[in-house]
Amino acid sequence: MIDTFFAFGGLAVEAVRTICGIQRAKKLDDVIKRLDKVEAAYKRLTADILYVRSASVIEAASGPALPEVTSARQIRQSLSGIQLLTASSIVATRLVQPPVFLSEALVENPWRVLTDTRPAEFAEQHPDPKFVPLLFEHKGVPYVGWQTSGVLESAFGCKIAMSGFPLRVSGRRTRGNKQTSAGQQQIRLSTSTNCIVCGKETSSYFRKYCHQCGGFLCGDCKIQHGFFRTRIYCPRCRTLIWPVE
Repeated sequence: MIDTFFAFGGLAVEAVRTICGIQRAKKLDDVIKRLDKVEAAYKRLTADILYVRSASVIEAASGPALPEVTSARQIRQSLSGIQLLTASSIVATRLVQPPVFLSEALVENPWRVLTDTRPAEFAEQHPDPKFVPLLFEHKGVPYVGWQTSGVLESAFGCKIAMSGFPLRVSGRRTRGNKQTSAGQQQIRLSTSTNCIVCGKETSSYFRKYCHQCGGFLCGDCKIQHGFFRTRIYCPRCRTLIWPVE
């Protein structure tokens, strides 16, 4: 089974439909240490479930923000179900209600929405980094299917953040009495080191890395975005990435 994916809950008619980012973890204590360094908001729900509310990796492509699931009972119930499906310790991002188009399409028939859908235990990493893994349960069996981030955004109104593996949380340092906002925390959920501008695979020697959004900038795009200047800013989140302060 793959270690990093999005999880959809609520195929049953009476269930609350939810979606979040999930990563299987061997040692939650190690993840907690990293979260404490950036003052991320999290809660350990059980010995095997860590809920990182300050990490948001799913949002609406347009219009109002996706409603957050705030009920402690619903959060625990949803994540407990996911943890049982994965049979491992998990770290979960903020739990939200998915866009209506995506929710209705998955409830009607997830096989029409996703490709290469197979039981979760046999799921393997997709060779194309543009494809996003989605876990769901059907008749008691966990499945993982794939769809491109572009289709999820254009056809189903679901915008996701996929910018690097393994799961790490990054945030800006606090200055004075100003605290880092929840919106500045991001979990990186992908194996891709492709350039965030042109999409090409980046060379470890020439690329630049953004510690805020987790993206990489290849050598060619690095030149276009300020190699000959005194400062380089990330074209995605506008964070200063060189020189490192």
